[in-house]
Amino acid sequence: MADIGIRFSMGGKTGSTVDSQRLLAWCLEKYGWQKQNELVEALFLDNFQNERFIGDPTVLLDASKRVGIDDAAEVLGEGNEAVFLDEVMTQYQSYTERFGMDGVPSWIIDGSIVHMGAQSVQEFINVFLDLE
Repeated sequence: MADIGIRFSMGGKTGSTVDSQRLLAWCLEKYGWQKQNELVEALFLDNFQNERFIGDPTVLLDASKRVGIDDAAEVLGEGNEAVFLDEVMTQYQSYTERFGMDGVPSWIIDGSIVHMGAQSVQEFINVFLDLE
């Protein structure tokens, strides 16, 4: 993937990413999907290339600032641990029940197509072609 500018580096810490999910839910509501998409890209870069743990509030605040969000402490600051937690957990529970999701990554495409685990590029191409 390096030939297209993606340098995967799979070291670093892993763990719960609930705080990143809370941040993304808050971002969507406050700033819309375009800004949320920018934030997701920044978090993917941190996680998959820079070996930064996206469960660490410092990493999340830094990624937010890089995409022009200066008020992420509204959801990540001390005392704000419950902000968007119910929404994130309710969505997780809903997806678990509806789609039988039990692992990461899980892919929901067009609201109904589910793939669990890593998939080949060709599998995604086939899914999107079937949707046409």
